[in-house]
Amino acid sequence: MFESCVELLDEYSRVEGQLADPAIHSDQAAARRLGRRFAELGPIVAAYREWLSGNDPGRHFADEVASQQERVDAAAERLRELLLPRDPMDDKDIIIEVKAGEGGEESALFASDLARMYIRYAERRGWSAQILDMVESDLGGYKDISIAMKAKGIPEPGTGPFARLKFEGGVHRVQRVPVTESQGRIHTSAAGVLVLPEAEEVDVVIDANDLRIDVYRSSGPGGQSVNTLLPEREEPAPEQGVGHADPACPAAGLRAGAGRQGGLGRPTLPGAHGRPQRADPHLQLPGEPAERPSGRLQVAQSRSGARRRSGCRHRRVRDGRPERSLERGRRRLMSWTEDHTVGGRVTIRDVLFDAEHRLGRVGVPSPNVDAAELVAFALGTTRNRLFLQDEITGEQKLRVEQLLARRLTRVPLQHLLGTAGFRHIEVEVGPGVFIPRPETELVTEAGLRELAAQPVGQRIGVDLCSGSGAIAISLALEAEGSRVHAVELSDDAITWTRRNVLAYEDRVAAKGSRVEVLHEDATTVADPGHPLAGLTGQVAVVVTNPPYIPDAMIPREPEVRDHEPGMALYGGDDGMDVIRGVLRTAAILLRPGGLVVIEHADVQGLVAGVAGVPAVTSALVADASLSSLTGVPVGQPLFTSVADRIDLNGLPRFTLARRAGASS
Repeated sequence: MFESCVELLDEYSRVEGQLADPAIHSDQAAARRLGRRFAELGPIVAAYREWLSGNDPGRHFADEVASQQERVDAAAERLRELLLPRDPMDDKDIIIEVKAGEGGEESALFASDLARMYIRYAERRGWSAQILDMVESDLGGYKDISIAMKAKGIPEPGTGPFARLKFEGGVHRVQRVPVTESQGRIHTSAAGVLVLPEAEEVDVVIDANDLRIDVYRSSGPGGQSVNTLLPEREEPAPEQGVGHADPACPAAGLRAGAGRQGGLGRPTLPGAHGRPQRADPHLQLPGEPAERPSGRLQVAQSRSGARRRSGCRHRRVRDGRPERSLERGRRRLMSWTEDHTVGGRVTIRDVLFDAEHRLGRVGVPSPNVDAAELVAFALGTTRNRLFLQDEITGEQKLRVEQLLARRLTRVPLQHLLGTAGFRHIEVEVGPGVFIPRPETELVTEAGLRELAAQPVGQRIGVDLCSGSGAIAISLALEAEGSRVHAVELSDDAITWTRRNVLAYEDRVAAKGSRVEVLHEDATTVADPGHPLAGLTGQVAVVVTNPPYIPDAMIPREPEVRDHEPGMALYGGDDGMDVIRGVLRTAAILLRPGGLVVIEHADVQGLVAGVAGVPAVTSALVADASLSSLTGVPVGQPLFTSVADRIDLNGLPRFTLARRAGASS
């Protein structure tokens, strides 16, 4: 019935093998393509296996035939839906532009309503929505606004931003009594919506032979500009037969000072603020690094132009020395007096600029992001909606100052906000629990793929050294019908684990999953007589982010060194003590072929040789006690298919391994 699925199963296995090869990750573009294809094939493979298991008559009793048939029909319908041809652009992130049309101020207000609707929809879907640019009207609407929307991780087929919003493009019309109408008449207004998929990265190579370099000198009656050599500029060389034959001479017919030849010049167009700009300035987002430094959020950074548009008009500083003028202007900009604000008001842009400047001076790695998050938190809104407001009250300003004072002492931003984002959820964090990092999202995704590929009823996962519980909750929410055990030893951290699991209890139950929290040692929790001993040889996947920093290596970042719990950081002389213990626990819990995913430091990856986690995992063999629990003969390796994976910085970050079979 589904013969085509056999080829897809082969492709799934082939792609999985390619992703396991560390060499493929040296090409980030190829790795991303394979990751997207793997994510597309995952639901199809899971649905096909579900359908196959339901069609196996030897696995069910006669009294289960009716319920099993319903399960088979549901799996078949799901498989048919997944096999339908899809738009190859569906999984792409988008830029959505909303432009006011006919209707004057009412049209701008309608455009702002549309923009808020799309931002709210993105929040409900768990996407990030970043306002790139906007032009406000006099009544608070938008004449033009651009928003970048990005999904977290690799979305399932048909659930990406472009798949959900591509049909929103076009002209939208509204008929209503506008706020600008004094006599109660109904007006018709329109706004245009443009939905653009994220462009693929391309390599542009410019041949030196295709460039023409011109040098110009200014002319005039005198003054400082006489005989001033302007900077050289590079332009595309004219095509064959275009322009003057001698490149050293200006082309005939060119205006003086035009600087263009052969019709290559393009006139500037008026921008949204009345200033000149290139003809096509918004074809693609500014390049964002594909790799993010450890500990920093991967978000669009604020542009320097935003500061110039903040609306702050300050008195000119007349001083002959430029450095003193600049410093004096900065001091005035930092002041809160009414003389140096717009019309005597303190605006949100003023507060943001001040906070960013102060955070940058003390070495905070991402001062613009932290400033925006703190101000938004103090105002009771989100960073995406921050610029929808203008003024800030004295009470709100005081709240910002209190938060900023603590951040300036390098208290972690997440401790001030009380939450940390992780994949599609937000978990509560504070003193005593490790703050989940973006790199751990990749570790979770590897375990999630394995768990979701298992038949319902066999989706058993274990999160060792759970901390905030972010990994366990994500596994339970994204792999429906799963049973996840979160194991944490710290007395302080277990409080946060239970609090977060309780907060997501209803959502987890709605997915048919459940999370059980255990206050136990991850290195012994599976030993005979301990809570997980009953799951010996039954678990599909074990995911862990254990402490792996060597005791002698003190982190340089104050946020980590002074505020993260030592129990979550340090793992003995070589940083591997807890890792060896969780490997032993994973060997006991996993069924043959089950997957273990271990996060580690970059210096403990494949390049570390015998000291690395992959080498330690490969060298782990069954002793007498482990042989009796796992069935693996004494002296035989407990894990096979050991592979190391890199993070978004291209650094070795986590190890995958499968538990060996009893006959291995």
